[in-house]
Amino acid sequence: KERSQPVNRQHLGILEKKKDYKQRADDYHKKEKTIKRIREKAAMRNPDEFYFGMNRTQVKDGKHVTNTESRDLPPEIIRLMKDQDLSYIRTQKQKELKKIERLQMSLHFMEHQDKTAAERKHTVFVDDIEEADNFSVAAHFQTTKKLSSRAYNRPRKAGRANSKDRAVSSNINKDGDEGGSDAEDLHGGRATYYENDSDADDDSDVASADENARVKTSAKSGDKQKAKLMKVDRKTLRKSEKARERAYLELEARKERAAALEMAEKHLVTEKNVQAKGRKRKVGKQENGKPAQFKWRRKRLK
Repeated sequence: KERSQPVNRQHLGILEKKKDYKQRADDYHKKEKTIKRIREKAAMRNPDEFYFGMNRTQVKDGKHVTNTESRDLPPEIIRLMKDQDLSYIRTQKQKELKKIERLQMSLHFMEHQDKTAAERKHTVFVDDIEEADNFSVAAHFQTTKKLSSRAYNRPRKAGRANSKDRAVSSNINKDGDEGGSDAEDLHGGRATYYENDSDADDDSDVASADENARVKTSAKSGDKQKAKLMKVDRKTLRKSEKARERAYLELEARKERAAALEMAEKHLVTEKNVQAKGRKRKVGKQENGKPAQFKWRRKRLK
């Protein structure tokens, strides 16, 4: 039963018993000690301090909460999840290998771009040693020295010259056809007689001047056409080089991804084997991204 207060203190309420006071005092001192301990911990905190438990801890409403979901799962479920991860990694690795194979079939490798592959060899048989000593790759393949090292798209000199001069010759023929009637009028395959030698010389000078003018005009048009063709060739070559470079970059990226998937597969396989039964010992530590090496004790089978 609570004690009553005097009349002048009745407005403060009834007096509590000692056990109620003790409970309130203990709670107060407990909170006081907690605040003091937290202040000391904050003052002595090392900013470089790290515990692995921090990876599984997060703050919710100002309180540190440890994530225990992974520890709550049974070992069978964890093993099944890792088996599924291993199957997924193997599937993705096979997909990457197939894509790499298709890219390699569509691209022609060059020596300076594919450093891992063996150097290509092209054997050419000659008649004697002197010809072998003086052998020229560009002359043998009928191409320029710049294109002789290519293993792809190596055009011949004759083909390039024909493709560039075809338009020029067509223009010259057109100009020659237009001036053919004049030439026939002047000469026409017939003997021309002049009564006065001076008149004949004047007419021949005029004819030669006209022919020279036509040849110069056709040469200029031919040079323009040749320059235009060379410009188009350079543009097409630049586009093909860019496309080839993009394809090689994609190929290198897919090779790196396939290697990373293969390394992840090795780690999962090693972890799965270590969790299996059997006595084993560690013979090599994990280094350079490769999994650790284990050696199992031989078991005699009856």
